[in-house]
Amino acid sequence: MEFVSSLNKALRGYIARHNVNPFIRRFAARIWSWFVNKRESIELVVNGMPVRLIPYYRSLSETYEPEVFRALEKLLPGFQTFVDVGANMGLYTILAARKMNRTSRIISIEANPFTFDILTRHLSLNGIPGRVIALRKAIADSSGQVVHFGATASNAGDPCARIQKTAGGSVEATTLSLDDLMAGEDHGRTLIKVDVEGAEHLVLRGAVQQMRSSMPPVFLLAVHPMFLPEFGVSPAQVLSLLRENDYAVFNKHGIAVGELVYDEYWCVSRRHAAEFVARLSDLKAEHAVTH
Repeated sequence: MEFVSSLNKALRGYIARHNVNPFIRRFAARIWSWFVNKRESIELVVNGMPVRLIPYYRSLSETYEPEVFRALEKLLPGFQTFVDVGANMGLYTILAARKMNRTSRIISIEANPFTFDILTRHLSLNGIPGRVIALRKAIADSSGQVVHFGATASNAGDPCARIQKTAGGSVEATTLSLDDLMAGEDHGRTLIKVDVEGAEHLVLRGAVQQMRSSMPPVFLLAVHPMFLPEFGVSPAQVLSLLRENDYAVFNKHGIAVGELVYDEYWCVSRRHAAEFVARLSDLKAEHAVTH
């Protein structure tokens, strides 16, 4: 790293002192970017998908969240918009960019500033920064407020860097509601993945207009019962909020649930629930045949 930094400084100094042709400068910049990316990244295969990540993730499992990953891999091509709330280091954002139509919209959101830097780095390493709108925001029930995270450079990429009620020893992020994010545009069929370590209720309260729209989104919601009490909320209240807005809730296998535990859930408008569950069943059958 020290060598790369010194060489980068020397090259910038040379360019600053000499009248280098703009075409050559751009070409040299691309070559330099490729060189740095190769030195400062590793290539892994996660659930069969080749990805390039920073070395911090060298121990990432080859079968990371396989059920969720496999379902998204098959479902994403049928959506026009994918919103990754709590994108962390960006694995599912990368998957969406690989699987969705090039005219689709992909929005990747991460509030932790250190993790956000890793996210944008991974988008660049995997050649998809132009495909993704990356936002450093905390998705909540209103926009423009300031919240605080227990985040440091040492826990960048740690999904447990969560919203805190006190500002002591934490960094700031500005809130944005999904209703404000999605307002005024036709996003088509939308899939929203939510993994926010206890702030699930805030995210959903800020998406009520979307849930009541003519084309309500499908949510893939990670529920963290151990963190919800920090916001004065129980799993039953999260489930109640979804049902009040005419949503049905299913586990990863497409079975309707009556309570929420620590797991991921498909949350679908009742108008489209039967169709969605049938699609999940088809995917399960396809997987059984091929394996």
